Amino acid sequence: MAEIHSFGDFQLETAVLTSVGRVRDHNEDFVHIEVPEDLKIRKEMGILAIVADGMGGHAAGEVASQVTIETIVDIYYSYSPSIPTLKALSIAAQKANTKVLEIAENDQSKRGMGTTISLALFKENKVYILNVGDSRTSILRNGEFKQITVDHSYVQELGLNEEQARYSPFKNRITRAVGYQPDMEIDTFEEDLKEDDLYVLYTDGIVNHLFPSEIESILKEDADLSRKIEKLISETNERGGTDNSTVILIKVGKSMEKEPKDIDSMSPEKSSADEKPKIEKGLDAKDESKDEKIDLPKYDDAHLKMSITEKLLVVIATLTLIIFIFVLSQFFKTTSMNVADVKKTEVKKSDDTKKEEEIKKEEVKDTENKDTEKKDEENKSEEKEEPAEDKGE
Repeated sequence: MAEIHSFGDFQLETAVLTSVGRVRDHNEDFVHIEVPEDLKIRKEMGILAIVADGMGGHAAGEVASQVTIETIVDIYYSYSPSIPTLKALSIAAQKANTKVLEIAENDQSKRGMGTTISLALFKENKVYILNVGDSRTSILRNGEFKQITVDHSYVQELGLNEEQARYSPFKNRITRAVGYQPDMEIDTFEEDLKEDDLYVLYTDGIVNHLFPSEIESILKEDADLSRKIEKLISETNERGGTDNSTVILIKVGKSMEKEPKDIDSMSPEKSSADEKPKIEKGLDAKDESKDEKIDLPKYDDAHLKMSITEKLLVVIATLTLIIFIFVLSQFFKTTSMNVADVKKTEVKKSDDTKKEEEIKKEEVKDTENKDTEKKDEENKSEEKEEPAEDKGE
């Protein structure tokens, strides 16, 4: 169900949906759009949208994602508007990281839990974006779909494209997460708000089954946000639904005079403009995921950063491959050189043989010439001797 929220010169049309998928038995994703009821606070602090993909096994993952979102919302909106926006968001995210670490330390059953986050804050004429992990924020602007955030994942570090990453054994490995280590690295971005921009926040459950071009195609369909978001989730589940999947769609428009209302119904009873949005969790698309499971292998929550041993093994394997390729190239190079040398030797031998034959021919010719000259001389001598014998008689 889509809603409209006004602030300043702009208004946001929003839609939110999350699904457990067709393989997992519980939803560790968490999603929320914070719209302050106080119009002054809304104008000064903005409207905040967040998705989080929890990890760490049953109970722990959903705790990490929920605690992270609730902490960020509470901390950010407690600050003064005078604090730079990205700084306030970053501090709030760091405090959420600390809280998740503390819970894991004090509860053995939640050791190793963590979560990704991707958030977008719409304030005045800007949108401020922050991410940790591989949950994404993208934008459809002027007919072009572009990813704004950069995945903190091992396949990203390897430079794999979307298709290669999907089939990589490291596709579920991330290099950053809330709750992983005390000093959390955060990426931040800032964009100007433009009318008709469509922002998309989504977890990797969507990425595992839909390529960016397919997401773009659905977003460009002539349909309202509710239908688009339902199709994104249903397409994901139809292709396997191997993970929880969550999406927020946010369409930017010019501000309307009236305050937000449910755009799916004009009935006053269904208006939710004056209600504070609840943190939403486990809104399954048509509940198909619970009724119709398919027999697919379960994937573990191997999202956290690779261990030093694993990275070392990958580096060794890479170096071994490089050395093998180098040795192979040298072998072919040496082989080709040897073949060339053999050919040169054969040519040289052939030339030498021809020369020897020519020399022998010359020698035979010289011998024949000498024999001929010798015979001629003998004939001449015989002719001279014959007259002398006649005189004696």
